Amino acid sequence: MAADGPAIPSATNATEATEISWRLAGPGGGGWIPSLLWDPHDAHTLYVGCDVGGFFVSKAHTP
Repeated sequence: MAADGPAIPSATNATEATEISWRLAGPGGGGWIPSLLWDPHDAHTLYVGCDVGGFFVSKAHTP
């Protein structure tokens, strides 16, 4: 099965931090970020898991 492109965007596709939209999807806090996951079915969605802050979801990535 051929892929349409890389599952994880390259550094050349980096987005300015001010252009990224995040929403908290967990209990609050923050801290260390041990987990990052690009949605394998939606290249616009990135999940970020924090140690005490729950997790965040961004649906703003444009590949």
